[in-house]
Amino acid sequence: MSDEEDTGLGSAGPMMVEVKTRGERPHSHRSRHDESEHYSDDFSEDDHLSDDNDHGHEEEVMTQRSTRRRHSASPAGRKNGQRRIDMTPPDQLLKSTERKAAKYRDNGKSDKSIHELIRCLALSRIVYGSQHWKLAQSHANLAQAYFEQKGYAAQADYHADIGKNIMLNQVTMTTTENEKAEVYSVMFNLYHTQCRALTALKKYPEAEQLLDKCRRTEREFNKFSCVRQRDCDDMKVKTCQASASYKEGNPELVDTALAVAQAYANTGDEDAEGSAETYLNECLSGCLSVHGPHHKKTLEVQDELCRLYIRTDRHNEALPLLRQSITDKCEVYGDYSEQVSDTYKLIASVHLSQGNIEKSLRAYNKCYNIECHVLGKNHKKSKDTERTIDLLMASPGLSNKFVLNKGDKLKQRPKFNAIVNRSQAVGGFKSQN
Repeated sequence: MSDEEDTGLGSAGPMMVEVKTRGERPHSHRSRHDESEHYSDDFSEDDHLSDDNDHGHEEEVMTQRSTRRRHSASPAGRKNGQRRIDMTPPDQLLKSTERKAAKYRDNGKSDKSIHELIRCLALSRIVYGSQHWKLAQSHANLAQAYFEQKGYAAQADYHADIGKNIMLNQVTMTTTENEKAEVYSVMFNLYHTQCRALTALKKYPEAEQLLDKCRRTEREFNKFSCVRQRDCDDMKVKTCQASASYKEGNPELVDTALAVAQAYANTGDEDAEGSAETYLNECLSGCLSVHGPHHKKTLEVQDELCRLYIRTDRHNEALPLLRQSITDKCEVYGDYSEQVSDTYKLIASVHLSQGNIEKSLRAYNKCYNIECHVLGKNHKKSKDTERTIDLLMASPGLSNKFVLNKGDKLKQRPKFNAIVNRSQAVGGFKSQN
């Protein structure tokens, strides 16, 4: 099956057959989540990795290791003239090796981590066979490590391509929805890693094709009810970052950086706001260099950045940017435009959050006048703004102190009464006589 035929199941997905079994599933087909719960995280002789600063313990371990090597090399270290053989089952060795690779990676020891991932590749082939999706997962992990930890794009492309061919050219046997979701996750990681590797190798047409497959696989992954929303958001962020590697000054870089920022902002995570701000600033810089200040895309990015400032309670940074964008929007969209009214509404909300009710009322009034002119008084946005103004004007002492316009001043005048008080009329007549 070629790459162009890999969309046979939904989109860009491997061909999967659901297997219904009775009783307990075979050990070799259990998901990684089940395996991680069944086995503990103890590391035998590699526990000392977290104690690198303990020199005494390190010397003791090195002494023990040298002693073991001497025993294994000498006839006394042998039993009946043969070396001692490690009889640990390969599936348990695979789990232990995966944990070692992760621990080396977390400690910044890239070479050792990749060495363990290569061992995982061999053990996966022994445990699952040469055509199982778990073997493709090992290729995906190794490819990702080569690219992210060492920057080896060619090696990453090589292993991702092998894993992709395993997934696409074989019928993948699945038993549960969780396993199906994991298969799509592996497929996405293979596409994503190879896309980044090809982009680094400046093979842009091939990378663009893989990026489309990443998006299709992401959509299929989102359909599973067993996946977490955070996993879906992370996959979306990765999709945007695969597409972010364009030359500086390319207009596509602006759209990509904006999409990445919005994806981070949609996660609802406070830590993601920092990443969103980074991409928005990068996007704004690209807009200014590519389009200039008086462009719709530049103004769109400025609005996104202002909303981020408001969400993070950085109103003093939002206000100058909002005031600056008023002039630019008047030039691009016109003085009476919905974009200008929306900006006045944002300014009013910032003033209101700071307790500056009079400044907020002035901004809301400008917003309302433009909305009535552009949308009409009966439009939902105009009515909402009018209700907000009425609520603010109902504040004690504010109605007498603050008058928005001549129309409001006329409303505050007492109503004219054509009926003259009788007693006043009689008294007036008598006084004249």
